Amino acid sequence: MRKVFLGLAAWALLLSGGASFATQSARSSLGPAAVFTIDPGDIWLFPAELNSYPRWLSLELDSFPFDRNRMSFWGTWSDDQQKLGTMGLGFGDLTNQKELEGMIASLNYAISNHPLMSPRNNIPLPVNKFHLLYARDMGLLVAGLHIARASGNKSYDFSDTIPADAVKRRAHSGIWSFDAGASRIFGDNIYLQTDLGFQTISFSSEFELSGADPIYWEKVESREGSGKKLDIRLFYGMTPAIKIVPVLSLNSFTVGYAARYADTMHMPGSMYDQAGGKYSQSGFVVSLGTEYRPKPGVKILAGLSLEGSGVEISDANNIWLISPVPSQKYISRDVSTIVLPGFQAGIEADLLKWLTLRLGASQKTTWINNKTRFADDAATTEEAFSDSDFNICFGLGFNFGRLTIDAQLNEEQPYNMGYLLSGNPDAPFAKISLKYSY
Repeated sequence: MRKVFLGLAAWALLLSGGASFATQSARSSLGPAAVFTIDPGDIWLFPAELNSYPRWLSLELDSFPFDRNRMSFWGTWSDDQQKLGTMGLGFGDLTNQKELEGMIASLNYAISNHPLMSPRNNIPLPVNKFHLLYARDMGLLVAGLHIARASGNKSYDFSDTIPADAVKRRAHSGIWSFDAGASRIFGDNIYLQTDLGFQTISFSSEFELSGADPIYWEKVESREGSGKKLDIRLFYGMTPAIKIVPVLSLNSFTVGYAARYADTMHMPGSMYDQAGGKYSQSGFVVSLGTEYRPKPGVKILAGLSLEGSGVEISDANNIWLISPVPSQKYISRDVSTIVLPGFQAGIEADLLKWLTLRLGASQKTTWINNKTRFADDAATTEEAFSDSDFNICFGLGFNFGRLTIDAQLNEEQPYNMGYLLSGNPDAPFAKISLKYSY
């Protein structure tokens, strides 16, 4: 293996940005404006909110038709007076899980396409194992805890049983997530929610052709894998019908890799040690909005946001950063984005006793700066451009007593609803959720 990998698609990482967590269909239907109201799906972001839903079952289908790989579930239980607190159990994607999966997939693509590297050295993707949640009213405040784990493991050893294929392999990936939060009511009109989260992220893959004398081995492992986040939201009731809602969100995600190998079969004494790269992302969102309830069964949301993010990719070996010109090598690339302004609006209205309509819209202008540094002459290129994006979402809610079914309509709906009856092959819904209070 003359280079450790063919390369990693860095731009795919940029395009896959954004926190990954269980998506609630009702919140998705309101778009970004959903941050200005309270929803059962808040338990994934603010674990102390679990105390408000002591006996719930929720199933989220993040695709339609149903795909078991894109679903999440949570169930809660508490004693009648909640003296023991509220306990929750669930499964679904973790924050940053999609980003890590994209990085591993790119690594595996490089491994499988390298002529001197074993395709059996692929790194497994992390598969969700569990979410554990707990919340309890402590008197002055409600405290919550959220622990989650996703992992993947593969291993085999044929060195003793099959001498002709003397292979050892060990590979794993994993994320541990820890969140702690608190909620408190101040007076009659202020409600504060907080959450602080931390993650440990790791992956590795070891492959060895063994015998009396090891002739070939290779190892890829993560470096500096971690994630952090802070979320704060406050509801200030100006009147019984109007709340002012400021929101702050901070997040970061960092992971690198290092690679080593020895090839005594092709080049005696050859060694490639600790070559690698690093990917680092951080961002913030500051929003100010309002929730207005002009009458029972009607909720209007609107607000402004300022968002910023930065991505730094470095790799002196031209492995994670692929130059389109073979004679040139990249050392680093920094991409920074600012969203200014961001507008969000949403409306939720009960059309009938059993039917709710949701509509969300957002308009964002993004300013992007891309800076790339080259290895040969330390030259730097920089480009700046802007992009404007408008999104609109529709959703429906069906209420049957203790059972609620929420659905977000597909992008082409409801415009194609008439054609749907005459053969439109597209699914009418993008997401569906079922909630049951017992």
